[in-house]
Amino acid sequence: MLRKLMQSLRVNRPFATLATASGLSSLGSSVVVFALPVVYLNMTDSLASMTAIATAEALVGMIVMFVSGPIVDRFDRLRIMRISQLEETLNDLLLFLLVVFNITAVPVWMALAIVSATFSTVSMNAEGAFIRSIVSTNRMYRAMTVMQGLRYATVLLGPAIGGVILQFSVASVPFLLGVMGEGSAFLLLCLALKPSDARYRDDEDENANDDSDSDDDSDNILRESWKGFSLIIVDGTYRATALFLLLVSLGSGVIFPSLTYGMTLAHAPAVIIASLSMATGLGGLSGAMLINPLVERLHLPLGRSIMLVTLVLAAAVFVAGLVNQWQGYVAMLLLMAMLSPVLVTGLQSFLSAMTPENMQGRIFGALNVSISLASVVTPAMASGLLTGTGVIGAMMTSAAFILLALVSLASSRSLRRIPAADHWDEYLAQLHTNEE
Repeated sequence: MLRKLMQSLRVNRPFATLATASGLSSLGSSVVVFALPVVYLNMTDSLASMTAIATAEALVGMIVMFVSGPIVDRFDRLRIMRISQLEETLNDLLLFLLVVFNITAVPVWMALAIVSATFSTVSMNAEGAFIRSIVSTNRMYRAMTVMQGLRYATVLLGPAIGGVILQFSVASVPFLLGVMGEGSAFLLLCLALKPSDARYRDDEDENANDDSDSDDDSDNILRESWKGFSLIIVDGTYRATALFLLLVSLGSGVIFPSLTYGMTLAHAPAVIIASLSMATGLGGLSGAMLINPLVERLHLPLGRSIMLVTLVLAAAVFVAGLVNQWQGYVAMLLLMAMLSPVLVTGLQSFLSAMTPENMQGRIFGALNVSISLASVVTPAMASGLLTGTGVIGAMMTSAAFILLALVSLASSRSLRRIPAADHWDEYLAQLHTNEE
């Protein structure tokens, strides 16, 4: 299925290279992301320390996301990705050394988390904007489907590899694998991609970029960042999307740390903990490769599809909380991940088609602040709920936030009426006319 999607895109060398590098990087980082809380909690047995590290990382990510938009729009996006990839490689190497020498000082781990969040946040924004410049608009949904499929595949493989290694090997090995994955991606970006590959732009977008050059020379980073936020505040579609993403992220963001922290502190086998991430990866891969193409092939209205998916997500979390068995949580994560690509890929593709090329970084940077804001508070929320009400309370809270997200989406006329992808041009023209 992935091969057919790539062929349907008539994929060129730049996109194939970027997708490969992104897959290698995601595989390395997914091993590290899984292993880090498990290894650190086993080393320290301190939930408070792990929560502090995760919160600091998310807080810095949110702050950086605020200013990443103009950085991505102003500077060479490929160079940004290269620098960030090099930093991630070195960061994983330092984590490897910390585990080898049994260094558990919170400031050291927090510093590495902060630096990693800084570069990975900018790189994520740069990658999304770079895709917009190497893939034509009418193939954006398929391109995003391919990228989502690759990411979910690595989310499936990474924890599986990490869980087996932690179960049968030393704790430092997953971080060494992270170095290999991130380093391979860095070499690929340096050797096989060049700035001139970014050549797929609409004439209108190219003119917009020309007009923005003088503005970029005179405006400072904060003022440019505010351009994205001001457009989100003024535009009802962007504003409704930001609220929806915030509520969904608050709901879904509580789930994984609650389950991971709880099982780790209960000394559950690493393979069992890894099954949670593996379920997410397997479900996400299935959704990206099967559900997304099905939605496109059947010409299903995107807005209504997202509303239905959100309702099912809330119901799945609620039922899993009532059952309160790890098998139920695995099934819940599998279902959620299978349906989530419709939401993620659909909204991202629609907004990418809606946003001028020269504003991609600023708009998506501003929108991602909503997700980053949720990431700041969800580790502390998960820790507090886990201590106070247990996993069941965390699941009920998650379901409530997801239901609120559904209400916010249903109240937005422009979002709930998003048509199938082949009618986006007409719908966007209609939205533009209504705004005028």
